[in-house]
Amino acid sequence: PPTLQAGISLLHGFLVVLPGSLAVNSSAVLTIAGNVLAQPTTTTTATLHTTTLAFVGRFLSTHPPDSFVPALPALLPKLLTTAREKHTRIASEAFRAFSALLNALKPIQPGNGTEWVSQIYTEVVRRLERPDTDAEVRARAEECLGDLWLSATDIVRGLGGKEWESLMKGARTEGAVQVIERVAKEVEISDQWVSECIEWVSGVV
Repeated sequence: PPTLQAGISLLHGFLVVLPGSLAVNSSAVLTIAGNVLAQPTTTTTATLHTTTLAFVGRFLSTHPPDSFVPALPALLPKLLTTAREKHTRIASEAFRAFSALLNALKPIQPGNGTEWVSQIYTEVVRRLERPDTDAEVRARAEECLGDLWLSATDIVRGLGGKEWESLMKGARTEGAVQVIERVAKEVEISDQWVSECIEWVSGVV
């Protein structure tokens, strides 16, 4: 694990200095990342997983979609598994990676190959509903909720609206307010939603 972590940290460093520089090697590096994330989480591998997820997020945010879309069918199940992890750092980095993916593929339209959108939506709602969700994980889940609405609007609009109930009944955080602000600015949404949000924000302030 220490050797793998050093190598992935080096790849991450490449992307900090030269964004997009691993496009030619995308298949190989994302396969390696997926193999790492497929390993069971232990005290030995937890740091490796967080390092790998940070790398994946950086990769997705600095490369054009055509360089990584072919690798998504193999990578997405492993990312979803990490988003469901009990380990807080792993889960929060997984949500960051999904936010990067959503923004990279924006706008995402309903169709084949987009089932993962509803799957990560379900995990976001689950985290927001739970009163024992770690603050860092909640913050990343809130951010991911905003990215879901802005990047996959037509998909999320049809999922029932449970996310808003979960957001507003949970902790009244700055991140929750920012999610509402982002969506209100960029998405056409119902008058009822606006009224409910105004009432909720009034209670916050």
